[in-house]
Amino acid sequence: MAVDFDDVLAACQDDYGVAAMVTPVRTAPGMAAFPVRGIYALKGADFADGDGQVLRMDNYTFDVRISELPMQVQRGDKVSNIALPFLAGLVFTIEDTGDDGFGKQAWILKAENIRTQGSGP
Repeated sequence: MAVDFDDVLAACQDDYGVAAMVTPVRTAPGMAAFPVRGIYALKGADFADGDGQVLRMDNYTFDVRISELPMQVQRGDKVSNIALPFLAGLVFTIEDTGDDGFGKQAWILKAENIRTQGSGP
């Protein structure tokens, strides 16, 4: 029996996916934003700078189902309106994309307008 990974991804998106908007500023300049849904994650990573000091870097990811995209996105496209209260008002730039070979694409996001803790929306 073959596994249809697209069906598995659809079930994951149904359970964990949240709505967002993509503005294809690099893929299709001038085209209107379009809706997507994806699974958002914040993954911390530690790295050492040139002085040997360990710094914390946050990596935001948004995993989408390729079959739901109206077009392939590129680095530089924008993601906004991620339907999570703590992300209200934030706009992200897609820094990288990567397909897993099974129908999922992971976007590495960079926040453009980070708020400091307690500064409000």
